[in-house]
Amino acid sequence: MAGEDARCAVAFWGSGAAAHLFPGTGHPDARILCDLSLGGTNPDELILLGAPSNKALRHVERLHAKVYLSKRGAIIGSANASDNGIGFGGASGLIEAGILVEPDSESFKAADIWFEGLWKKSRKIGPEALAAAEASWNARPAGWGPTRRPIPTDAPSLLHAVAADPERFRGTGFAFTTGAARMEDRAEAARELVRRDDVRSEPLLSDRDRERIGTWPRGDLFTGWSKTDLAAWPKEFVCIHRPAARASYHYYRRVHDVFLEPERGVVFAERPAGLRAELGFRHGSAAMLATDAPLLDRIFDHLEQRGEYHRLCENGERLARLIAEVEAD
Repeated sequence: MAGEDARCAVAFWGSGAAAHLFPGTGHPDARILCDLSLGGTNPDELILLGAPSNKALRHVERLHAKVYLSKRGAIIGSANASDNGIGFGGASGLIEAGILVEPDSESFKAADIWFEGLWKKSRKIGPEALAAAEASWNARPAGWGPTRRPIPTDAPSLLHAVAADPERFRGTGFAFTTGAARMEDRAEAARELVRRDDVRSEPLLSDRDRERIGTWPRGDLFTGWSKTDLAAWPKEFVCIHRPAARASYHYYRRVHDVFLEPERGVVFAERPAGLRAELGFRHGSAAMLATDAPLLDRIFDHLEQRGEYHRLCENGERLARLIAEVEAD
């Protein structure tokens, strides 16, 4: 960031970012793109970066990238401009990864073009946008929000664990479902997977795979999803299923997916042993459900009022935002 023509397309900015990335001046010449819609950017840090008068500080809704560029090269990775992501003055709170791209490489040229295209679509952070960022920041879930008694941090709760630290679950999805897959959906999806595999120069499906998909347990099949959902669907996810009065938690790894026209994305998933603990949930499902039941009812009612009978939150941040929406109702 000390290089010339410094630019950042980085979703979230936390306390200390300006002082550590741009020591001395706050680097008002750097062009910065961030997200204000998800509640992950600290408005006080935006002010230190020059908001609302800094014309080089702009925002892009739903930006989730972490790209840092200058004439010295580019770092493309997973770390937000936060103490948790970078570790200002010490180790970061999260395990991150990134690559350094040399300035004379084709990858750098591609990143440069990508940034400039995004810059054209961005909006300035004026007084109204800064006020919205503050509202979004303040709406971040903490416990169950201002109207409810906070749940102790050691209480068994899946929802509280995610809301309290959504970045920890950035690679985990959460699928809210109410229905069940039909045998016809399974058969059509299996045929389409095989058909697509047959036209590949090197097939990906083994004979065992082809046999399994035709008899895949319908309880582990997710149907009727949009192209957007299918593209965003993470490798590992929690299914929060409420077919009637009671909800349940199930922990999945995506195995296959296929899109059937119209608007019928299908995901084949399996439930590996021990995945709940691997995803970071130390309490059992029954204990967490006992705590989460009242809020789960409100979430499903909130979705149904909007005509949604399933919803994918592709990461912890999206689930935290959904919880905040429900708490604000």
